[in-house]
Amino acid sequence: MLCNACGQQVPPDSTFCNRCGKPIPKETPPRQPAPIFYPTVGGEPGRVAGPATRKFILGGPKAWLVAFFVIAVVLTIISVKTKQPSTERSGPAAYTLPPELILGAHAVRGPEGELYIVGSMNFPDGMKMWVNVGAPDVIASDDDVQVYNSKFETRALWQRIPNPFFNSRMAKFPDGAKLKFRRVPLRAGRYEVHFEADFNSGWQRPEVLRTLGGEGAKNLHGKMFRKLNPDVIDSSQALDYSVAIEVPVLTPEAKAISLVKAAVLTVPGLGRSATDVEANIDLDIGDSALLAKTFHGENAKGILPAKGWIARAKDKDNYEVIFDYTDDAAPAQAIWSVELKTGVVRYVNEHAKNLSWTPD
Repeated sequence: MLCNACGQQVPPDSTFCNRCGKPIPKETPPRQPAPIFYPTVGGEPGRVAGPATRKFILGGPKAWLVAFFVIAVVLTIISVKTKQPSTERSGPAAYTLPPELILGAHAVRGPEGELYIVGSMNFPDGMKMWVNVGAPDVIASDDDVQVYNSKFETRALWQRIPNPFFNSRMAKFPDGAKLKFRRVPLRAGRYEVHFEADFNSGWQRPEVLRTLGGEGAKNLHGKMFRKLNPDVIDSSQALDYSVAIEVPVLTPEAKAISLVKAAVLTVPGLGRSATDVEANIDLDIGDSALLAKTFHGENAKGILPAKGWIARAKDKDNYEVIFDYTDDAAPAQAIWSVELKTGVVRYVNEHAKNLSWTPD
């Protein structure tokens, strides 16, 4: 403690300075703020607010002023946001008929060598058309191709050839008609693909016809359309468009699967199969379903494809081909080996042996 007059150090309880004799003033404690009470809410008494809680007390005039200011700012922000155009789309934009209708397409292969014609066109969703591969003779076709989100895709397309092993006995089977022809992949090369559609209520949905200008699509223009009655000015039209498309080569996996499907194998002690592996599987599926229902009731399934055909490379020229299926709901796999260079196919396990032979 120091004397305010001469700066002499004096004892804490001194009344006068022992050097200059001046009185030593007493220290006053810091002034404490008066306690502030919260207003009574819901019948509960108020409580004392300490210094840390004095920043904002609900109910005071300043507090109401601050609250009013905050609410005004929030309402202003909301008002500004509602006036700004939204960037979110509430749904797909309505279709507008473009000045020119276009169509583009290409071919892709599936895992078993099947073909898909896929592409894009600016026609309305739901428009239906035929797609035929090959001209003048149609090799494969799909008569129910529909546009969705400006895109289309055919179902799996195969070339259908007569089954050289089909006989009169097979014709009596429940699925004999199916066995008369075999499905094989289309060869690689350039094919003419034809797109065709009628614009009438028997073929197109009402909303499609409305979008395209009504029955007959009489007001459409472009090289893709053909007048059904060219000698009149108000002729109905049809989509009639062809384009050359390159079909890609088979992958090694698809080639291996095709070789197994077409293989006619010999089983020691039983002789040569009456037909190829794929036909044997079709026969077994049909027969097993009939037998299962006969002996085990209508809910019995027999043999059913599961994952189907799968090919795995063992090395560059040798593949393992699997037919994945269920037999009365039990999982099973038939396995064959394939040499791509020679085309030699051999069954590997018992399931494959059973599916590789049918009596003549």
